Amino acid sequence: MSNSKDFGRTLPTKKSPTSNNAYWDNTSRIINDSFSFISYDLKTDDSFKKDTKNKNIVAKVVTPSLPHSSPAPGQKAWRNETFAYERYKFYKTKVIEAFHQKKIFTIRGNYPQVRRALLQRGWLEKSVKEDSLQNLSQHRLLKYATDGNMYEKAAVSRMLSQYPAYFVWQFKNTPETNNYTQPYRNRIKRARSLDFCTKEGLLSCIENSHWNTIEGIAEVFTPKTHRLTTKTDIHEFEHDYRLTQCLSLLTFINEQNDPHELFSNTGTVSAKVSSIHFAVKQIEEAIALKLNEYLDSNITDMLIPTDYEWRRFIEDSDKIIKQDMKFSATKEEENRALSGVAKTLFSAKKVWPTLQMDGYLNIWIVKPYNKCRAFGIALMTDFTKIIAYVRKNCQLRYIVQKYIERPLLIYKTKFDIRQYFLITLTDAINIWMYQDCYLRFSSQEFALTDLREAVHLTNNAVQSKYANGKRDQHLPTENMWTLMEFENYLTSIDKGYIWNEKIYPKMQQNIIAVVLSSLESIDLAANTFELYGCDFMLTTNFDPVLIEINATPDMSPSTSVTARICPRALEDLVKVVIDLPSDPTAPTGAFELIYKVPWTKAPSYAQGLVVQGKSVKLTNLRKSLSSKRDFSPIIINDCINLKNITLSPPRCKKRGRRRKVAKQ
Repeated sequence: MSNSKDFGRTLPTKKSPTSNNAYWDNTSRIINDSFSFISYDLKTDDSFKKDTKNKNIVAKVVTPSLPHSSPAPGQKAWRNETFAYERYKFYKTKVIEAFHQKKIFTIRGNYPQVRRALLQRGWLEKSVKEDSLQNLSQHRLLKYATDGNMYEKAAVSRMLSQYPAYFVWQFKNTPETNNYTQPYRNRIKRARSLDFCTKEGLLSCIENSHWNTIEGIAEVFTPKTHRLTTKTDIHEFEHDYRLTQCLSLLTFINEQNDPHELFSNTGTVSAKVSSIHFAVKQIEEAIALKLNEYLDSNITDMLIPTDYEWRRFIEDSDKIIKQDMKFSATKEEENRALSGVAKTLFSAKKVWPTLQMDGYLNIWIVKPYNKCRAFGIALMTDFTKIIAYVRKNCQLRYIVQKYIERPLLIYKTKFDIRQYFLITLTDAINIWMYQDCYLRFSSQEFALTDLREAVHLTNNAVQSKYANGKRDQHLPTENMWTLMEFENYLTSIDKGYIWNEKIYPKMQQNIIAVVLSSLESIDLAANTFELYGCDFMLTTNFDPVLIEINATPDMSPSTSVTARICPRALEDLVKVVIDLPSDPTAPTGAFELIYKVPWTKAPSYAQGLVVQGKSVKLTNLRKSLSSKRDFSPIIINDCINLKNITLSPPRCKKRGRRRKVAKQ
């Protein structure tokens, strides 16, 4: 007899002298009535063990409550029935049906909305989460399993372990499995160089966007951005920084109510009115180069300022802009200096559209390549300090981006817009835009003289660390607005039409342009999809400016606003990914198809390949060879003119000696 406490009565085998034929006939009929796979599972399961000492089979049978496992008429009930055969059959049937219908899914991470939406559609979850229930035997899981509890989920998940998942929600770096089944997978692979979810990849897509620009459909609008990796990158940024300083001085002068107040016969900056001429000349030459107006011969004749001249200019212009000093000049010098400022700025705005949001303080924002949640971001105005900051943190790679000094403000407070979009790969590359979004506010009023992150970084991970400052009472305490609240605000300033007519369409154009620029590096795997969160800011002209795009956006209900939008977005995602392919008329929720790029798989190089064969009658090869008995020497002529090789004759099996062979 077995000493196990977890099992019930010890059942004798047929070979045992105490075996009961009627008992075993009854037992065999119960097992045979089950599916063919049950006998295998019983032998391998912990709940069906063999006592090697007494050679008796130990089993424990549970009578399940759902479905009920009462004995059939004329069938003798087991005593101490504790193994849930009927419940096992019930779950196994569901597993087999889910496999045939391809309704098995796996989710890594906390996405209850996706899980609930799939379960409502009859899918079964193949859990990848390790917990204490995974260590229990199948017998115990079935014993305590009831409708919807954790034991039932663990038991079903264990049965699903041998089947592939047909919907996979995974983390970014999770190894991919079951690719042969082409499951719905929430990851789209692309090369790192054109991965717009990284800051470097987004910059590459923006640089290539001119090849995919379609007026009114695909156009990107972003701040000036530079890499800070190589010496060439730093040199290019330095050149742009210097030109931006020239534009800053001209913008500052042009926006004064009375520019003549910047000049004085006894000015505090002696004889530096030439700084204006210097700035005008540098901008005019840069515009000419941009428009290809210079011939090669003229380019070599250009006078390139020295580093010393640039340092003097930057110092003098900063004194005028930031320290309220004045130029010392006569009236004639003053008029001559101001005459070219407005004209030069007008030409510059045509060449550099971002000039409308640049301001005149020359502020730049430094960001690490592959970090999120505002990690490692700093705002600076001095070129030397920017380079020193990057070199100090040499373990990271950085980009530097022109800071938007003139964003659209709401009640004197900075905000950005979090917008979601979805890419699905079916018979085409489909770009879906979510028609709902929300605004994120800073906890402090906007001020360019205060470069702290609490003022300028609207990321919720940053703002949650700070208490709200003295702001307008109309601003939300949670620092978030819904789209409806934003539209109500636009209506209050007589701009109610601007969202549908300008902001939302131009946000679509930015997303389409970036996605099209990344297509050459995309891995076109059928049934893959991915949800993205992108951040936009608005200029004072209500033009959306693309800041960044994030993979795996935070969909947690951190505030009352996200608690309403994020769950609904995930539920609508399931409608697009699961429902739409099988039913073209299925609703897609708030997701709107904004662009579609058809694609086809590469044709096979062996199209029309046919393999034809002819049956061959099998013969006794040994008899066929022995009947010929041709033991002549075998001569092999090597193709590279080596000496002929004579093989030894075969050994006679009967006599065990070599036959004599006449030399040829």
